[in-house]
Amino acid sequence: MIEKPSVIKQKIMQKLCRNENIRNCVDNHLESIKNSEDLIGTSIFPNLNIKNTAQNIGTYIGLAVNFSSVSANLLYKNMRVVFLVISHKEHMLIEQGDNKCLCRTDIISEALLDSLNWNADLGFEFELVSDKEDILNNDFYCREVILRTLTSNSMKNGVKISQRMS
Repeated sequence: MIEKPSVIKQKIMQKLCRNENIRNCVDNHLESIKNSEDLIGTSIFPNLNIKNTAQNIGTYIGLAVNFSSVSANLLYKNMRVVFLVISHKEHMLIEQGDNKCLCRTDIISEALLDSLNWNADLGFEFELVSDKEDILNNDFYCREVILRTLTSNSMKNGVKISQRMS
């Protein structure tokens, strides 16, 4: 059955919180974080308009879930998930191992693709549509990653020939 956008966003945000590279990149010096899911609403958001970024130096992830169409059988939606990763210029660079100068936005983008692209853990499989970096303003740098669901023509996804014909 078709899941609601809020349910899909929660599943995605929980998956992001379990990813060590993402957790390390969005740490934002939050001492109040006791477990990784506390990042939801402080560093990882279910929307693209992320609050308090202008006042706080840090790195943040926002996401949007968009449905371009519903299949003929009403059991499967064609979905795009947009991730907006933004990082303040003072929080952008991070060291990992021997690499002294890596961009947090790049590491998060790579982690998103490693954990979501061509992976069906969430009940649907994603493929990369685009991965673009840009300057948001004088203080923030951003990276936009867009993934879309793959529509599989299988009984598992509820696609039945008799329903498509009607």
